[in-house]
Amino acid sequence: MKHISANIRNLFAIFFCLALLGCGSSNWSVPGSSVNSPPVVVITGPLDGSILDEGTVITFTGTAQDADEGALSGAFLVWTSDINGQIGTGTTFDITTLSRGVHVITLTATDASGESGTASITITIRIPWFGAQWGFRQQITISASMAPSDQTDFPAFVKITDQLNPLFDNAQADGDDILFTADDGVSKLDHEVEYYQSTGTEELDAWVRIANLSSTSDTVIYMYYGNSGALNQENVNGVWDAGFAGVWHLKEEQAGTGNLGLYRDSTTNNNHGDDYVSATGQDGQINSGQEFDGVSDYVDFGNDASLDITGGITIEAWVKPALSGFDRARYVIDSVHASSDIDVVSYVDNNVISVDGSPYITLNAGQTGTIGSSDISQGSEIGGTGPFALASRSTIGDEMVPATFAGIEFVYDAGRSVQYLYFCNPFGPGNADITVYNSAGGILWGPEILAQGDCTSTGALNPGDDYYRVLSDIPILGQADNSTTIDGYVMYPIADDLWGIRSNGVYAGVAKDSTTVDMYASDGSSLTGNIYNQGDSFIVNIGSSGSDGVGSAIHLNASQSALGAIQQADSDGGESTTFLPNSELSYVFAVPQPSEYIALALNEGSKCVVYDSAGNILDQETTTQQTYPYPSKILFAGADYVQKFPAGVFVVCDAPAYAYYERIDTGLDTDEVNLWGLRDLGIVSKGGAYALTYSPGGKVNGFVNGIGISADVSLDVWSHLVLTYNGSEQKIYVDGVPIATRNLSGLILDVTTNLEIGRFANWYFNSSMDEVRVSDVDRSADWILTEYNNQSNPAGFLTFGAEEVL
Repeated sequence: MKHISANIRNLFAIFFCLALLGCGSSNWSVPGSSVNSPPVVVITGPLDGSILDEGTVITFTGTAQDADEGALSGAFLVWTSDINGQIGTGTTFDITTLSRGVHVITLTATDASGESGTASITITIRIPWFGAQWGFRQQITISASMAPSDQTDFPAFVKITDQLNPLFDNAQADGDDILFTADDGVSKLDHEVEYYQSTGTEELDAWVRIANLSSTSDTVIYMYYGNSGALNQENVNGVWDAGFAGVWHLKEEQAGTGNLGLYRDSTTNNNHGDDYVSATGQDGQINSGQEFDGVSDYVDFGNDASLDITGGITIEAWVKPALSGFDRARYVIDSVHASSDIDVVSYVDNNVISVDGSPYITLNAGQTGTIGSSDISQGSEIGGTGPFALASRSTIGDEMVPATFAGIEFVYDAGRSVQYLYFCNPFGPGNADITVYNSAGGILWGPEILAQGDCTSTGALNPGDDYYRVLSDIPILGQADNSTTIDGYVMYPIADDLWGIRSNGVYAGVAKDSTTVDMYASDGSSLTGNIYNQGDSFIVNIGSSGSDGVGSAIHLNASQSALGAIQQADSDGGESTTFLPNSELSYVFAVPQPSEYIALALNEGSKCVVYDSAGNILDQETTTQQTYPYPSKILFAGADYVQKFPAGVFVVCDAPAYAYYERIDTGLDTDEVNLWGLRDLGIVSKGGAYALTYSPGGKVNGFVNGIGISADVSLDVWSHLVLTYNGSEQKIYVDGVPIATRNLSGLILDVTTNLEIGRFANWYFNSSMDEVRVSDVDRSADWILTEYNNQSNPAGFLTFGAEEVL
């Protein structure tokens, strides 16, 4: 334009000169008529609005035409980006280094006279695309604030429930084309789809292995979909690192029970679970979980070598404890024990033992204490915030009756002529109507009305043939003793399957007609096909007898619930011990008093170990494992009137067991005493080796070699529970927070017991659980907190970007 303006000024000067000054032709000249225009610039490639992959070769082409100079090239053409600055020169060049983002690309052409022309386009440089077959993707950003420290090979939970998310419109109906990549857009990540629903209520639940999850900067991954021809893109096993021994989502459901391998393990170990679950509820924290009925439901995962963990371990589960549940840590004092001190031992740390609801003493695992006789009376209730065991110092009977032994029918052949029976009605509802019958059906005592909350005694009964049968219209607790200071024992309701150990003799009563009884002993002897009727009693003579626990283990199996049996006091002991059904056997026993010996009858087991509260092995015994229905027998033998084990030891076995010990003290009152094993509800357990259990009322307990720590847990809400052990310390976490820690040493007991969820021995969990995992490594506190943050709040853990289209 400056050239045009100059020409106008020149013409005006000529006119002024001619018209006003009379200038001659010698005073002026006419300039040339050419005009110098700026170059015309055109960008021919790439097209305006192009979306291009980061790191790929991008070819820029353009032209610049000048009116005077013609086509411009070389340094006369300069290419710039508003993000990267100058990026090239000339009519064409290639580049691979443009930064990610939206670029305004400008081509500026300048001619020799300095005139410039420009052209611009807008292009987007994006993360590379995984493959042309996938039409869509979304960026997923994982918040660094959710990870307290960097994590490696972390299985991140990805959940989409937004009904407007375009995934559900554009992915395959079954989600097979869904895949995930790292932040480079092309490096495929291992993933597992736990649940996908693209119609109705739409949802995606997936697990993605993140190689490096940062705690200082957000982690970006991509989700691709929209490939109608794709096969399933999952690599389920790859999600879970080598530290996982088993991962079970518990999403499966199938009618009935006995479906082998139904519950799938996502790891390469293939520890699939056999289905013994009849409950159909599938409430879950992640998606579908599994309800357990508290009666007989459990899942059996077998005993693969990958589950025989002896070093570091982590056990995890999401659990929703029921609002209601029977308090198993509860005993009621009858008149037999109301005047004697009571010795108590705890299975777990920080266990508050109470008398009649008032805190009395707090004990840690293996710690013992005494409840003074002056602080109890008939009808007193002893409870705890966690599981515990106890025994009286009474010379009549040492065993205390657990609340779980309440029943409406009892039968025994006591083996002595005179009996005293004691009953309590602590639970109701209402009054109990109790009658005691002899073998002929005649009434020995009653009918007697026992008010709720009261206890009573029959006084001396002489049934003549030592048989008696007790009937009550509501569950009651019962205790018996002889007229002397021997043969005290607790009463267990009639059963069809009883386990115990023979001493002088085993005495049994029968409550129903046409009852077939088979008898089996640990020495391999048996007597089967014996038929008895109501009023009959019999002595078990198979196996060997003997004092100090040396007799054979005995198993009685009846055709119906009709039996009650005891071992009569031996020659150097003072009391009888009660035979118990399989449902009362346990893997773990805490011993509340000093003992001369400990004897055990095992259901197909072969090994038991005695530990102190620090985890040190005091003794261990193995035996030839018998095959069911024959019991196995283990004896930790001692010398007469010599203490073998102090109070507070733990006995851990590789199979459910029946146990008793002979108490010894300075007074040489050497009574045989039943041991009541740990009877928590099983969440995850491998016998006494390692377990997560639940005590109804709001306690979760974690055990390693039978030694436990405890934490409170909320009722009727989902909680993330974790137990860890590293060879020197065990911890229990609730919702990502370490609640309890205990110093403990030694290897975890190697047992042949199967891993199970839903039960511990024969104690069944009565609510819902989800996402169970077992690792053979001690996961860090930060790992556990990151898991909790992710699984409890997936919407806060990660966010989704807008859908990108290929």
